[in-house]
Amino acid sequence: MVTAQSELTRRDFVKVAGAGAATWAWSPLTQPSRAAEDRGGFCFFLMADPQLFWGSKASWEKAIGYANRLKPDFAIVCGDMVNHAGNEEEVKAYLDGAAQLDKAIPLYHVCGNHDYDVSRPESLGW
Repeated sequence: MVTAQSELTRRDFVKVAGAGAATWAWSPLTQPSRAAEDRGGFCFFLMADPQLFWGSKASWEKAIGYANRLKPDFAIVCGDMVNHAGNEEEVKAYLDGAAQLDKAIPLYHVCGNHDYDVSRPESLGW
């Protein structure tokens, strides 16, 4: 089990976060974060590479659930939201999961190489 006092290995990180939707939050994942209040700053939740249909939809939804519990000031997804640029089924699955995020938490998306096909600029139209 990983605790705040233990050293977090890459293997432990993947176990906690889920392989397809890696998430990072250094406070315990079972209670809301008070990091912003404690430091007089802000707290954000970073997710990367859900790459749906290569990564699992369940892991993506689990990451969204963690964000909802932690109540950060905002959340960011760093690229590869889908596995195949422009694939409507993958885009819908990603957006359906993202829609489960508390509406009070702004969500920002950063495109990755799987999200955009340079030969088809419309692939990013969603």
